[in-house]
Amino acid sequence: NWMPNPYPCFIVTLLSVTPDAMDLLIFTKNTRLSMSAKGMEEVKAWPLEKKLAELEYMLGTIQSSWEFVEYVFMIEGVSRAFTHQLVRHRVGVAFAQQSQRAVDMTGFDYVTGPNIEQSNSFDQRAPIVGAQEIYDAVMEEINRGYQALIQHGVPLQDARGVLPTNICTNIVFKANLRTLHDMALKRLCVKTQGEFQDVF
Repeated sequence: NWMPNPYPCFIVTLLSVTPDAMDLLIFTKNTRLSMSAKGMEEVKAWPLEKKLAELEYMLGTIQSSWEFVEYVFMIEGVSRAFTHQLVRHRVGVAFAQQSQRAVDMTGFDYVTGPNIEQSNSFDQRAPIVGAQEIYDAVMEEINRGYQALIQHGVPLQDARGVLPTNICTNIVFKANLRTLHDMALKRLCVKTQGEFQDVF
């Protein structure tokens, strides 16, 4: 009776962002002219129009001040193929991912590529006829094999070896603004895997 959702929806939730990020961006940029902690209070007192004008100016300058602003995201229901690509980014980031070593993945959800899906709305090419049925049957067989291994007493950390790359997972991702900007330049490119573009 295993009926996974072959079209799971991913969810991206912003868990945390640096407080007073706008003021901090401006302050850290201005420290080269005025190195004083009281400068932060001065920036906070600026009218919004002045802050926005300063941020507009900062878009075309050195982005070192952007590294002081950090974001933490919870990304749920994405494939491990996606997270394998995400964790290739190493500078200004941190990750905490759901463990297949400790979590029983029986009845897992999985991501189906756009050229396999029968309801193919993202790719201009038609899906390959019969591919969806084959793909779902293979996923069901993997789930049965995984369960059989566990029932035979195989530890989760060893049984996970049969799980597919497109199994759904959750990951917490932290990045500073400069890194997030650089990632966006790379990962919003049309050559990037569609799932990565959608998450971004």
